[in-house]
Amino acid sequence: MENNLLTICSKCEKIKLNKQWFDRDSYSDYDNQIKTHNLTYGYCPECVEFYQREYQELKKMYQSLRN
Repeated sequence: MENNLLTICSKCEKIKLNKQWFDRDSYSDYDNQIKTHNLTYGYCPECVEFYQREYQELKKMYQSLRN
């Protein structure tokens, strides 16, 4: 079942294939992959970093408001 999953980043829509992330617009076989795979959503490494930084900034902001 795992081999039949196509992971798409929920934020930037990059596609994960064979442990690598590809830009959706530059991936020529995207339409064929969708037809033959089950879709699952997650976050690519760049978007995970973005959300971690954003979370830390918000956490600092809320802590300063509470003090």
